[in-house]
Amino acid sequence: MEQIIIATGIGAFGGWAYWRWIGCSSGTCAITKNKYMSILYGALLGLMVVTSGGCKSSNDTDVSKTGTTIQTASIFENISPAAFADKLQEPGVMLIDVRTPEEFAEGHLAGAINMNINDSGFESSLARLDKSKTYLIYCRSGARSGRAGNLMASKGFTTIYNLDGGILAWKGEVVK
Repeated sequence: MEQIIIATGIGAFGGWAYWRWIGCSSGTCAITKNKYMSILYGALLGLMVVTSGGCKSSNDTDVSKTGTTIQTASIFENISPAAFADKLQEPGVMLIDVRTPEEFAEGHLAGAINMNINDSGFESSLARLDKSKTYLIYCRSGARSGRAGNLMASKGFTTIYNLDGGILAWKGEVVK
């Protein structure tokens, strides 16, 4: 909010300065003949620059007032079963099956934990996870895990891979 107020003020000053020294010194103004309209145009331009995000990219990090770096970028990709199998071999990855407990009991990937996306406690379960870890997620066909991945990314999880096609596309071992 503070940035919006500052940018609007700077824009308004820019509009006034244009009216006063550049565009309207000869009595004719390229923007308008009314200095108040020049100020208004400048304020709106400043507001548009700030609310459009300026030049900040989605991969930038922010630094809070306490000096802590906050990661704003995340990786969320749908990957093939072969790439998923390769990621499973990496150290420290967490494997999450977002299907129902009944589906999980019928067969799941070895080492998976079950977190039912349709359960009312799903979001609170996510809150207990380490957002900086790498997560491999899957469901039956990839739709529910896609929703889960989007939710995780919106909650600040940094690295999420979804099994494209879900467990139906999986060619590896399934345990019961």
